[in-house]
Amino acid sequence: MTRFESSIPLVLVLLFGAAEPSQAETQTEKGLTFAKAGKVELNLDLVTPRQGDSPIPAVMVVSGGGGSAGNSGQRLKTTEFHAQAGYVAVSIDYRLTTDHRFPENGRPVFC
Repeated sequence: MTRFESSIPLVLVLLFGAAEPSQAETQTEKGLTFAKAGKVELNLDLVTPRQGDSPIPAVMVVSGGGGSAGNSGQRLKTTEFHAQAGYVAVSIDYRLTTDHRFPENGRPVFC
């Protein structure tokens, strides 16, 4: 086997490993209320892959606004990306530090 022939499997693995996830069909539900904190409703966006009834893993996407800015809708593309890769993806709102102090503002995020 030549050096070139022995490198073909590695090249194939690198090519296919670098491919984007399949553009699987997804289902999106936006603005679902999951908690109420006083008068503030905390919502989530849920994106699921359209596949069978078997259990699948989930990821939670949280806005990176440092607790002072952001909402679930700002991460919809990220959430859809995870769902296309085969995960149930949930993007959640949390109370912002502009209205609530730490650690109360982040309680909905604690798992």
